[in-house]
Formats: sequence, structure tokens, C-alpha cells
Amino acid sequence: MATAYTELFTGTAIAEAYRKFRPTCPKEVIQRITEFLNCKNPGPWDLAIDVGCGAGQSTRILSEHFETVIGCDVSRDQLQEAKKTETLRNVRYDFSMEL
Repeated sequence: MATAYTELFTGTAIAEAYRKFRPTCPKEVIQRITEFLNCKNPGPWDLAIDVGCGAGQSTRILSEHFETVIGCDVSRDQLQEAKKTETLRNVRYDFSMEL
């Protein structure tokens, strides 16, 4: 069943524009996340799940810090865009309507 969110990000042209024009997550944000994790559970870290990953901008950044990163989104078009942008050995993308 489609929701307003899934309809908003549907279509290959929209997904491509989202990938091109969405600002990248600042490295400082990832640094804060990894500092927090180090306090709770010093690395190395096995798994990160990027919920609502869109075209995978943050998923790729997280891949530098985790053994495996799974990007999940409700938009198949966004996931297709993420998959064609870059292939990293420790990243995979999954479709989920349960987000």
C-alpha cells in the first residue's frame, strides 16, 4: 500500500535529482556518532542500518566505520539510484515497507 512518503520519492527522475542535490551528511555528524559509540562500545563495529537511506549518501559514509552497512528505504527508485551510484563491498540496500 502506497503512502504519501513513498509517493513523494517515487520515480527515477526524482530519485536521480535527490541523489544529485541532497546535501551530504557532514563528516562532523558521523564523527559525533562514532565518538558516542566508542564511549558505549569501543570498535570495531559490525553492523549499521541506515533507515530511510534514500540514495545512500549517509550509507556510504557509514561504510568507512562499520564492517557491514545495510541501507533500507520504502522507495525502490531511491534504492536503485543508491545501487548504481557506487558499489562498496560492505554495503547492501534492502527494500522495506516496514519503515
